[in-house]
Amino acid sequence: MPIPIRVLIVEDSPDDAELMLDNLADHGFASQAERVETEADYLAGLNAIPDVILADFRLPQFSVPRALELLDERRLDIPFIVLSGVIGDEEAAGLIKLGASDFLLKDRMARLGPVVTQALKLKVARDERCRLEAALAESEEKFRLICETATDAVVLLDGDNRIRYANPAIRNVFGYAPDEVEGKPIAILQPAPLREHHQQAVKRFLETGVKTQNRGSIERIGLHRDGHEFTVELSCSHMIMRGKPVFVGVIRDITERKQAENALRASEMRYRSLFDNMLEGFAYCRMLFENGRPRDWVYVEVNPAFEQLTGLKNVAGKKVTEVIPGIRESNPELIERYGRVASTGKPEVFETYVAPLEEWFSISAFCPEPGYFVAVFEMITDRKAAEQKVRDNADDLRTLSRKLLSVQENERRLLACELHDQFGQTLTALKINLQVMERQPAAVPIASTIAECVQIAGRALEQVRTLVLDLRPPQLDELGLAVALRAHAERQLTSAGVVLDFSAPDALAWMSREIEIACFRIAQEALTNIVRHAGARNVRIKLASGGGALCLAVSDDGRGFDYSATRVRAARGGSIGLLSMEERAALAGGRIEISTAPNAGTMLHAVFPLSAAQSQASTA
Repeated sequence: MPIPIRVLIVEDSPDDAELMLDNLADHGFASQAERVETEADYLAGLNAIPDVILADFRLPQFSVPRALELLDERRLDIPFIVLSGVIGDEEAAGLIKLGASDFLLKDRMARLGPVVTQALKLKVARDERCRLEAALAESEEKFRLICETATDAVVLLDGDNRIRYANPAIRNVFGYAPDEVEGKPIAILQPAPLREHHQQAVKRFLETGVKTQNRGSIERIGLHRDGHEFTVELSCSHMIMRGKPVFVGVIRDITERKQAENALRASEMRYRSLFDNMLEGFAYCRMLFENGRPRDWVYVEVNPAFEQLTGLKNVAGKKVTEVIPGIRESNPELIERYGRVASTGKPEVFETYVAPLEEWFSISAFCPEPGYFVAVFEMITDRKAAEQKVRDNADDLRTLSRKLLSVQENERRLLACELHDQFGQTLTALKINLQVMERQPAAVPIASTIAECVQIAGRALEQVRTLVLDLRPPQLDELGLAVALRAHAERQLTSAGVVLDFSAPDALAWMSREIEIACFRIAQEALTNIVRHAGARNVRIKLASGGGALCLAVSDDGRGFDYSATRVRAARGGSIGLLSMEERAALAGGRIEISTAPNAGTMLHAVFPLSAAQSQASTA
């Protein structure tokens, strides 16, 4: 296939020009030619950038040296072949110096095709060399710019471990100027313990081609000019330059990064320690929305305390509706709160009862990132129960106080009635008899009147004694709890026709007056309730001490009662019997348990802890 070629012919003979083109055609060229004779036409022909110029050495209006001069001025690299009938060697050499590619005698025109072919090949070779030189120059310029502007130190080492090049950044990394390290061993930048290892690694690589490190970068210790050691990151590559091995090292000071990594690692360790050992539950969750409304959440991570407090295991990656079925229905406000925190970023602190878990929780929720929330919580079920107990006790105390005031007034009224109706009338009768005796003449016998007065005085004493026993039996102060309680029970139950079974040890542990009075009053209240309401035929009372406690047990075979209903009625102010007994026991540090049911009798069990001193006195 013919080779297309653009030819500019500088020739005043059209015939010679035609011979040139015929010869090129014979050698496979499809020529597009233009013939010129003057400088102006030559310059116009150069604008088309021909592939080759064929020029006659002798022209009447134009010369080859001038043509070569114009070609050089335009910096055009176009093969220029001189043809002449006669040309001397000195002239030919001069033309070659001026830039001609070759010269050819016209009587040897048959060689024109090979000469043009060779000239074009040399032109291609020159173009390729220029392209490669330009690419090399561009690459070297890029390398220079990269090295000159890099913040990392760049060094070139030869096979002898000497620094052949160092960029300006080496000053920032190692404290040396480039000219201070170029030509020096790399050991100047290495602590002594690492130098031998480095030399052996380079030697082994040059002998075997096996790298010591296959990773892109490694950490090493560098030696600063001022003598301090620091951590560097080294990236090393190998190449052949001018037939010799060269190593390129890129070195970065990572002291600050290592410090940051160590600080981060320490922070993570502190966080993990806190996370794993904190007493509060911790749940990091991703909120799930549906049509802009919170519908569920996924547990991302929870701490051990979460599992301990909730009893929920292996929840990471699961939805709360899977982990706690029914929570959406039982606690919709909880999903709403967490959704609000995750979407608005505003923290919330609240308390809530989670029905499926049957527990109260105090929760602090905040948003670490949009769409997520963290819940830190503690279980407060016991606290809530205690608070409710306090409220119940306060209600009981108010009810008891109101009842006590009422009872006090009733007791005062009853005592006034007793004093007026019995003791007052007795004393009135005694006064009348004494007045009668005072008006009797001395001779009238008064023995019978005196006897009647004695009887009246005796009844008065009995009435006073009964009142005193009801208010506080003297045996309690004189003979102790067991004797006083037995006497009171016998007196109260015998008159009601109830059989008493009383048991107590010969000696009870020593106890405080507070406990002794509380135990007696509780038993007294229990006996009063039995006589008034139980309809019992038999009552059993047992006192015992031991194990650091005083125990009282009062049981009967009466009709019993609904304890829960009675307790509610008492709390509403219907009766103060149960409340007063519980309050007396609590004030003395004890407690009461009552077991009863309709038609099943009643068992009251009261326990009062004794102090260490009391227990020691009992042992002695």
